[in-house]
Amino acid sequence: MTMTSCVRLFLGAAIVCLSAQGVGAHEVNARAKQCPNNANIRGYTSIAELNQDQFDEAMKIGDGTSKSSPPYSFVLCPNTQFDMSKAPLRVLLNGAVFSCGSELEPSSSNGCFFNGGMSQVTVADSTISNYELVSATMVGITFEQFNGTAIDVTATESFTLTLMDVVWKNFFSDFIIRQQRKFEGAYSARVEVIDGVIIVSVILIVTEMAET
Repeated sequence: MTMTSCVRLFLGAAIVCLSAQGVGAHEVNARAKQCPNNANIRGYTSIAELNQDQFDEAMKIGDGTSKSSPPYSFVLCPNTQFDMSKAPLRVLLNGAVFSCGSELEPSSSNGCFFNGGMSQVTVADSTISNYELVSATMVGITFEQFNGTAIDVTATESFTLTLMDVVWKNFFSDFIIRQQRKFEGAYSARVEVIDGVIIVSVILIVTEMAET
C-alpha cells in the first residue's frame, strides 16, 4: 500500500504530493539526521550530504539498480545557516522537492538561510543517459550574501524550477537568478517564482559642504 501526503502551498498555487513509496522505499535520505533545533524533524544541516544523497540515487538510476520514483523530498533543518561558499546545492534528481523546516508545512519563517558563495544553487541538464530532469521545487529558502547569483540555471527548456515562498536579501550582485543558454539556438529552462520577496537595503550618503 502506498501512502501519500499532499501539501497545499501558498494561495492554492500548487500542490506537492510526497509518496512514502517514492521517497522512503529507496532510502534517498540516507544522510538526513535528527535536526539539532527540532528533534521531531529529520533533515539536513549539510548541503554536501544532501548533494551526495541525490548523487547516489542518480547513479543507481543510471545503472538500473533503482527506478526513478519522483517526487523526492529533501528537508532542510529549521533555523540553520548553510555555508554556500563550500559548495552549491545541485539539482540532480527529477522531481526533487527542497523544503525548509518541514515536509508538510515548509515556510520561509522556519529559517533556512543559504549564506555566501558565488552560486548558491546550480541547475544543469542530467548527464545520465536516458534520465531527464524535468522539474524541481524549492520552498521557504532565504538566499543571502551571495556574490554571483543565488540560482545559476544552465538547464535547457525541458526543465522547470519552481520557487515558492522564497526570500532574497543582503546580496552583492546584479543577479538573483541567472539563466544561460548552453549553446546558440537553445532555449533556457523555465523558472517560476510564487510568493517571492526581494529585500534591498538602501544606504543614503549625505555630504556636507562647508560654507565659504
